[in-house]
Amino acid sequence: MIFNLGADGYQKDKKPPSFTTDAQYLYAEEVKSDGTYNWELAILTSGSITFHRVVPVDIFLVGGGAAGGIGYKPNPSDPNAYRGGSGGYGGGRVRRDAVTLSQNVPYAFVIGGSNGNTTGFGETAQSGAGSRGGGGGTATNGYKDGAAAGMDGTVAFHNHATETDLSLITSLVGRKYGPGGGGGQVRSGNYYTIATAQGGATGGGRGGNDPTTTAGRPGVAGQANCGAGGGGGCTDNGAYYDGGAGGSGIIIIRNAR
Repeated sequence: MIFNLGADGYQKDKKPPSFTTDAQYLYAEEVKSDGTYNWELAILTSGSITFHRVVPVDIFLVGGGAAGGIGYKPNPSDPNAYRGGSGGYGGGRVRRDAVTLSQNVPYAFVIGGSNGNTTGFGETAQSGAGSRGGGGGTATNGYKDGAAAGMDGTVAFHNHATETDLSLITSLVGRKYGPGGGGGQVRSGNYYTIATAQGGATGGGRGGNDPTTTAGRPGVAGQANCGAGGGGGCTDNGAYYDGGAGGSGIIIIRNAR
């Protein structure tokens, strides 16, 4: 697919770039009051891209979120001690400002899936290197403690003074990148925890939230294209359930601001 704006003779610092890519993407632009443009490109799937016109760019990469953990036995000597799986960590985030790319040169990139790194433009954003996932719940026949939520992620580009999200792409406004997944709940004998074991505030996979039901036992996958960690799986009296997959990462490119 070729994205081509304007005639060949325009000033490349006045208009957005044209590019060819085989990846799925989102794109938005704005015309400023002085006649110059801001533009933003979000790359959603692996592939390659060639910029036919380009100016210095800011680049933001997010690795795939880590999968949520399976439930486990924290104290092997205690037959009644069980714990839900921990939520997966969110994908790592890498930002580089004012990067000069070459025109008409193909750049290959990989958008990391669950437990996968995102690579491209000479950078690597590692899976599971983002915000922390929440711990799983704990229960014995005399004690219980619910699972924890994962930590929230961050926006890609923002105003440091106000923390305002600067995304031009409507569907990405307010999206948090690299949030952790929530921990899974647990049951041991008559003691069990049922709660909404949320992930990060935006996107992190919910942990298994009810060990007493089939639907509530597995962790939920993290949101795609934000590197969200998966939710941890429940434990039910020694039966351990899988955590959710981590969400895929993303690469966001904009003209340098």
